[in-house]
Amino acid sequence: MPRLNTLVSAGLVLVALAPIVACSSVDSTAKDQLSSLTFAEEPWLRLHSDEGRFEVELRSLPASPPVRGDNRIELRVLDADTGSGIEGLAIDMVPFMPAMGHGSGVDPSSTEVGDGGYELYPVRLSMPGRWELRTTLGDADPDTLTPTFEVP
Repeated sequence: MPRLNTLVSAGLVLVALAPIVACSSVDSTAKDQLSSLTFAEEPWLRLHSDEGRFEVELRSLPASPPVRGDNRIELRVLDADTGSGIEGLAIDMVPFMPAMGHGSGVDPSSTEVGDGGYELYPVRLSMPGRWELRTTLGDADPDTLTPTFEVP
């Protein structure tokens, strides 16, 4: 009987891990597909941070504005006074759907790409409707912005 319990436990662990493994391979495939695309020259949105210190340009893949599913977002953060790119910022983004009162459940990772550019992936938007990208720029003296858009 102990051997049967061990086999049943092992089977349950495999069944529990199967969705995680399946999702991981889907995510890496989606990321590979998005990595082969390039961002448009023109941003789909320009806005100033809440305190006015930064001007931020947003670009997204696979479409602009972002669509349902996994998106790759590029933020270009510029000094609002000089227009030069700001490097070395910590960027934190939380995709949030106000009508439903929840986020996407996945916080995107930020990678600095130079000249004030930062790529965030995966920006997961799970359903159609109005979404916000609640974004914090910087650590010690942070500023914020909240791009808002409709996902069809």
